[in-house]
Amino acid sequence: MTRRASRAAAITPDARTCPPGTLDTLRDNTSRVICLGPGGQVLDRGSCVTRPDTDVIARSAVTRTSCDAPLAWARVLSFETSAARCPANSERYLQADRAFRPVTCLDVLSK
Repeated sequence: MTRRASRAAAITPDARTCPPGTLDTLRDNTSRVICLGPGGQVLDRGSCVTRPDTDVIARSAVTRTSCDAPLAWARVLSFETSAARCPANSERYLQADRAFRPVTCLDVLSK
């Protein structure tokens, strides 16, 4: 699988000022926020991920994969501010502290 680098859409003072279409953010060494667009390991609705080795992992350790790959474990349904806001068909979620999109709601494809 070819990995594309994440695209930096903007560098801003905080996540609230990121442009539309921002999928995730990173904080750099100077407290600025790098607003990331599609590509690489940045997750978007419809992206699929492999099953993590443990229940507690850093979101950066989540591996994106093709949804038709044998290792595809779950599909991203939505990004919410809390797990309670996940869609009814969401079976699992990823949560990241102080993240632009703190809760990633998942539909499990393979058990």
